[in-house]
Amino acid sequence: MSAKCSIIVKGNGEPLSTATVRVGPVTKKVSEKGIAVFDLADRTYYGVTISAPEYGKQIRKIYHGKGENSYIFNLRKKSEPKPEPEPEPKEIKPEVKTPIVSEYASNLGIDKERLVLLAIVVVAVLALGMMFIRRG
Repeated sequence: MSAKCSIIVKGNGEPLSTATVRVGPVTKKVSEKGIAVFDLADRTYYGVTISAPEYGKQIRKIYHGKGENSYIFNLRKKSEPKPEPEPEPKEIKPEVKTPIVSEYASNLGIDKERLVLLAIVVVAVLALGMMFIRRG
């Protein structure tokens, strides 16, 4: 089976009537509304190439499911800067917010994280000691 597939081309959010759309081996010019319609086989992947003067080229893979489908391509003018990439996520450092731990840490002159680590080591050593005492 096959069905209509509309490729809608926009330039900066507005219909782009100067674009050319290629889906597989078929190339078409878009209408004044920025739309090119293709008859595509259902449940098939297609390579789509959109090009327009002053906007460059965009290549994408689409999956044409069952029935009529529409895909929107939004091109940016070549002279426009690309959007800034998302900043890298910062390392999240666990924070101990127990006032007693903070108080003991300041009394001992060490930071909270080291005090918590020290407490974990002490508990582990005590647990190992208890295991040896029970066996002994």
